[in-house]
Amino acid sequence: MIQNEEDISIDKIKKVLEKKIKREILKTMEKSEEINADLLNISEKTYRYHLKKWDVSAINSIDKESIEHIEVKIHIEQNINYKH
Repeated sequence: MIQNEEDISIDKIKKVLEKKIKREILKTMEKSEEINADLLNISEKTYRYHLKKWDVSAINSIDKESIEHIEVKIHIEQNINYKH
């Protein structure tokens, strides 16, 4: 966000972004299921880097319902105020 002309609080911006990102993730998972593809590349990364924590059947069972309660947290790194 380049300008915050409406002077929206950082907390409000974070909440809006968290909801939007969660919706986008769920929408992408829904599309993944629709076309039978791993659009978020969840299974490949999990299998490659976390095989000891996950077995193949658990990896393959990841779907929209399994991440329905995903929690998205936004951290805004820098808050710069510009003069108008």
